[in-house]
Amino acid sequence: MFAAVHVHVDSRRATVHWHNEHDKAPEATRRLTDTHEVAQDVLCSELRALEVRYGKLEGLIQRLVGLVQRDCPATLMEFMERGAPQVNARRDGAPPERVGAEPQIMLPAVPAACWEALASKPQRGQSSVRTPQSVSYDGMTRHKGVGFGGPRVDRLGGVPFWDLCGGAVLEHAEGEAPRLGPEYTLACWVHWRPASHAADVRALLCGEGREGGNEWLRATGDTLGSYAADDAADAPLGLGGQGGQGGHAFEAFRGVRGDGVAAPPPPRGWQLVVLTGRDETATALAESRLYVGTPSRPPLLAGVSGRVWSGARLSRIGDPAAPPGWVAAVWAWQRRLTEAELAALHEASAEIQPP
Repeated sequence: MFAAVHVHVDSRRATVHWHNEHDKAPEATRRLTDTHEVAQDVLCSELRALEVRYGKLEGLIQRLVGLVQRDCPATLMEFMERGAPQVNARRDGAPPERVGAEPQIMLPAVPAACWEALASKPQRGQSSVRTPQSVSYDGMTRHKGVGFGGPRVDRLGGVPFWDLCGGAVLEHAEGEAPRLGPEYTLACWVHWRPASHAADVRALLCGEGREGGNEWLRATGDTLGSYAADDAADAPLGLGGQGGQGGHAFEAFRGVRGDGVAAPPPPRGWQLVVLTGRDETATALAESRLYVGTPSRPPLLAGVSGRVWSGARLSRIGDPAAPPGWVAAVWAWQRRLTEAELAALHEASAEIQPP
């Protein structure tokens, strides 16, 4: 004959109450010889359960971090602390504790640029090939047989840069000007000149056009976009033209939310701006993407546009009529760099990027 009983553990009194199925009153009370035995068993059981839950949670977190690192490493790096170990002072006079640095993210190698202009590697001297305006340059920067002439390199706080605020530009002078392919990436360290009014124009990356120079990346007030001189005669000046190459002469980058609102204004100070483009004739797909980073944050997607510049040549950095500001470096690639490669570029340019 088996009797069903219920066991109730009173951990405060360290006793066990045995309840008979038919008689609800306690039938017997056994005081434990070891008052900690029951509490220890309960705690061990809870710890085992927590260990199982923690293991599952740790696996989910590692999987999530792996997915974010694979698809969007720059976003992950934005929220991770990197660099030298921190030192925490102690109040009791003991030696400070050193806190280990956060684990580093393995970034891919930066692809070799098809063309670059670095203020940290200028080549002084006049150009052997004159432009149609027959001007000479105070300084030259050359890469793979392509030379751009402009002002001498200035330095502020040890940071080299070209001052393009007073009408000076970096203009193509030697070799064959870089031509953009079906896919391309242009990156530039720039400190925008402060806008004097809401319609103040600052042109940064400029290319060829049938009706004059096209401005691939420019700021109108606090709005980043592009200007197509070829469209100026066919459409009025406006913000946010939709569609491909046609539309407004000035087309603002739209925000990444897809609501048609212009991209937010860029942060103040030095920034790494990246323009990527893809033009697929077979699918009639044209898209430009704008990424913006700071000295402390890799470039993140800031806006999109339906206007691309495939087939055009880069003619100058800056515009005498619309000075952009200060420029430290410019790169060009014949494909769209991934966000991981942009993060690697940000990391690799730490020596030349401004503080």
